[in-house]
Amino acid sequence: MIIHVVQSGETIQSIADEYGVSEDSIVRDNDITNPDNLAVGQAVLIIYPNQIYTVQEGDSLQSIADSYGTSVIQLLRNNPQLIKREFIYPGETIIINYLDEKIGNITTNGYAYPYIDRDILIQNLVYLTYLSVFSYSVDENGNLNDINDQEILNLARAYGVAPIMVISNVNEAGTIDKETLHNILGNQEIKDNFVANILVMLSQKGYYGVNFDTPYIRSEDRTLYFDFIAEVSESIRDQGYKVFITITPNSFETETGAALEPVDFSVLEQVVDGIILLSYSWGYASDIPVEAIPSYILELLLRYTLTIIPPEKITIGISSIGYIWQLPSQGGIGAYAISNTNAVQLASDVGAVINYNEANLSSYFYITDTNNYLVYFHDIRGVDTSLKIMNGNGLESVGIWNIMYVLTQTFLLINNQYTIINVI
Repeated sequence: MIIHVVQSGETIQSIADEYGVSEDSIVRDNDITNPDNLAVGQAVLIIYPNQIYTVQEGDSLQSIADSYGTSVIQLLRNNPQLIKREFIYPGETIIINYLDEKIGNITTNGYAYPYIDRDILIQNLVYLTYLSVFSYSVDENGNLNDINDQEILNLARAYGVAPIMVISNVNEAGTIDKETLHNILGNQEIKDNFVANILVMLSQKGYYGVNFDTPYIRSEDRTLYFDFIAEVSESIRDQGYKVFITITPNSFETETGAALEPVDFSVLEQVVDGIILLSYSWGYASDIPVEAIPSYILELLLRYTLTIIPPEKITIGISSIGYIWQLPSQGGIGAYAISNTNAVQLASDVGAVINYNEANLSSYFYITDTNNYLVYFHDIRGVDTSLKIMNGNGLESVGIWNIMYVLTQTFLLINNQYTIINVI
């Protein structure tokens, strides 16, 4: 596997010749929408097949999988162009496996809103262990809102992906409700009602487990919060469900804004099935992104967490969302979300050079016309570094915020290096 950064004057043909692969494979594996106009600075994934099979009359994916001792889902992972296809045809080639030796097993967790496009969801589900549906909220009485998620839950289970119910105090725009959680934690009757409602929703919807996602917890609420997680986890796990908790670098931020103050969350090691270290990307109108959280902050949080929590219970987060910002920042006007693929296409369309910021694992470029814009996003260089951090610390799980776009490069990179495992 090679990550090639496009230089001035390079073309798909020249890159294909340099690495001895086909032009079609580069276009397909990198979801390149305009092969005749690459962006300078664009990251291109080069992967080498090991075994290739030519489809014969009467073949099916199941018969091919059986012949090679693999699974249909693995064939789809290796050949994403087949995911939305109903048939395979004689004469076409299918990649059985890749040349790179697998580093090990991995579980993957993708976050999605319930209104995700069905085709996009299916293309991403093939590579997922868990689908985390974002999100349920709770009111001051401990009642949960309901969301229209049954269709995507059914799809997840059809592809062998475990659906996770996310309960969060942050809304889609990134606004955090700091007061409701504070009030709930101080009232046992409301807490009991909250837990009862969670169990009802888990059962009715067919969720595999629940993820408590609270990006901000008041310092005076920490002990109460940990006690609550222990209490609710016991009730939920006794019913056969899994319990996860998401921690961001500012989850335990103080009122003065001092992040990463040492917090003893050792109690979580015994009461939850997994901890997800995640940094969200939001399109705030008031901030120009150098990225939400520099990577070294996440590494510090990871190292601290590893002193308390065993690595097999920790998931490292990866962001997949980019934004277009108008410069200077326009008060009250948020950024426009953009996928990695569309960001690269935009750079090629306007002739911009893509830069890479190693400090926060993000790529960016500028557009200058009647207005000035900053576009930043996350390409496979950042994903590759995050995977190296994960592997170097003995972790075996990655969480992706979010999967509302097709992530061809990201998932091919993960699939090329790891065996994605399923839990249902």
